[in-house]
Amino acid sequence: MYLNGNAGDWGRIYFILKLISDRKCFWGNVSRKVNDRLEPLKPLRIERDNAETMTSFFYNDKDQLVCKDPSNENVIDIAEIAEVCNHLKEIIINGEGVDFEDEKTETLLDKMLVYDFISSSEDGEDIRVVFYDENLKCERFWPVRLKPTFENLYLIPSNRASNFKYDIIDVKLSNPESNKINYLGDNETGSLERLDEIFRLGGKLKYTSVEGKFFQASLQLIDMNLPRLIAEAVKLFYTGNNVSVAAICEQINRVNPFKVKDEMIEKSRVYEYKFRQLLYAAACGMKPTKTWRGNGNAHLQIFADASGDLIAYDPMQKELFEKFLFRNTRFCIANEDKSKFGQIEKENGQWLFKLNLEIRFI
Repeated sequence: MYLNGNAGDWGRIYFILKLISDRKCFWGNVSRKVNDRLEPLKPLRIERDNAETMTSFFYNDKDQLVCKDPSNENVIDIAEIAEVCNHLKEIIINGEGVDFEDEKTETLLDKMLVYDFISSSEDGEDIRVVFYDENLKCERFWPVRLKPTFENLYLIPSNRASNFKYDIIDVKLSNPESNKINYLGDNETGSLERLDEIFRLGGKLKYTSVEGKFFQASLQLIDMNLPRLIAEAVKLFYTGNNVSVAAICEQINRVNPFKVKDEMIEKSRVYEYKFRQLLYAAACGMKPTKTWRGNGNAHLQIFADASGDLIAYDPMQKELFEKFLFRNTRFCIANEDKSKFGQIEKENGQWLFKLNLEIRFI
């Protein structure tokens, strides 16, 4: 036994097995459901790199998979791969969110010449696939990002760089008062209790900056006012009852922080457009901790629907992909200790409070 990983690690293995055994994936729609109007994509050859070499997988004419690297070649029945795939799916779904090993899956992986978990390259590629597209009647080569959805899949993961800083205004706090407030709650949802206490004392939050300079620059590259808009959305999430990106956006429409004309909100959906730009950039590689120059990638993104079918989205179909992201993501509260937010702090003589941006798929 040499592989020990979480649901996300094993989820990528599942995706490979599922893609191989089903021999197809479907185009998805806005609701993350199989779009029956389009013919499925059929994999002809799959390639993956590890630290030392490349392994390729392709089918022969006997319903078998040929697994090949520079020094080895094995042949495996597709039925065996399908059996292990279903076995692994049950383990992941019924797991308790802890790292685990699985001898049956590892035995198959040895035959497939896979000796480690699948990890993304620098540009976000997990695997490369040559598909046959029935709709276009041709072969199409795609770098692919795999999106295991058995666990919470984060589009923008929690990080200190994704903290938004707010000055505490309209209330004067003493050191003992701030310390007392900081002891409220735990490191999971304590920030909500501390915010309630600040508001009870008459305080308000006024956005000042993003803690991560790379992230602030990335947001400003998309739109100079985007940091302030997202800060308003984060504050609404922490102080209200809505969690989905779409619902928070509807609140933003009512608050109208930039005082744009009603026509821009109702007809042009200006705030929704800006949220969609953020989500699209994140899906195409923007990270809070790295410089983003606005250059997205053309990776095919493959997800799983509720039934376990694989559904694909082409980022080049920008409007559909943006709508899918907008309708299928939500804000969530990260671990406060890990991301260093949710406490009253003093900086240059000013009391401040940090809230974290974390967005995952619903």
